[in-house]
Amino acid sequence: MPLGPYERKQIKAMHEEITTLRQQLEKAEARAAKQTDALQSIAVAMKDAGTLSKEMHDLIVAATDGCTEAFILRKQAEAVEKCEVELNQTPGAMLWDMDQVQSWLAEEVHRLRNQADELEKAGGEP
Repeated sequence: MPLGPYERKQIKAMHEEITTLRQQLEKAEARAAKQTDALQSIAVAMKDAGTLSKEMHDLIVAATDGCTEAFILRKQAEAVEKCEVELNQTPGAMLWDMDQVQSWLAEEVHRLRNQADELEKAGGEP
């Protein structure tokens, strides 16, 4: 049985509504992803500063589906890898004793924290 004009009009209206709802869902998912990223970044900053309370940690974990701890660990691993690469590219570093390595690492930590402070003072990312 062929569709009449009324049925076609209803199907077209439903199709338009579905398209609109899909677009709204995509926008909501994008906003949620940005908010999750922001929460994870806040968690990393708070943990690094030693100000991440158990309650705040639990809230962030709940809001990010439990991904925060893994995110923090990945960021820490990235930082260690970057230090390893930079240390290996530093002339003569392979001949350093432990004190020299520790000194280099302390300077790197200081440099990164200064960069973070400058970004915060400037109001955001470069």
